[in-house]
Amino acid sequence: MGSIIIAMPKIEDSKVVAEMLRRRGFDSADICRSSNEILQIAADRDSGVVICMKKIGQMGYFELAGMLPDFFDMVLLESSGDSEFLPNVKRVMLPLKAVDLSTAVEELFSQQNRRLKKFRTKPRQRTEEEQQALDAAKKLLMEKKGMTEPESYRYIQKSSMDSGTSMAETARMILVLNRDG
Repeated sequence: MGSIIIAMPKIEDSKVVAEMLRRRGFDSADICRSSNEILQIAADRDSGVVICMKKIGQMGYFELAGMLPDFFDMVLLESSGDSEFLPNVKRVMLPLKAVDLSTAVEELFSQQNRRLKKFRTKPRQRTEEEQQALDAAKKLLMEKKGMTEPESYRYIQKSSMDSGTSMAETARMILVLNRDG
């Protein structure tokens, strides 16, 4: 589960919200006084939820939501319901009910977990340098070992898996080992 960051106009209110969440099974929360503090804490975390009012110090929630890292979402506590819609912002109406707050936080964490899982399973793109090393190693294997291109690719792939290194690193090793011979 990600981090929870709470920023209310009064520290006492932030502590009440943190205690509400603790009683609902959420371990801990960071309490902030300004949008700058929120952004500093968020920058050091992988994911999380910011709980705040429409105004955080000198910054509005809309601006803050746009500055949060990719895997951070927001619970906006509001009394009027007239705030602008943002996809990563869940609204909870005041007066605050613990069940509404915890449900909103749980939903955002669930959405984040799906996004994080999808992000982590997406294959990383090779750099141009890595692709050049891979192509050169395949060419070398085809010339020196008489392999076809699919065979040379499979050889590099298997060697990579056996050695626990990336395919690009394995290709570089093949090139270095065959430089003189």
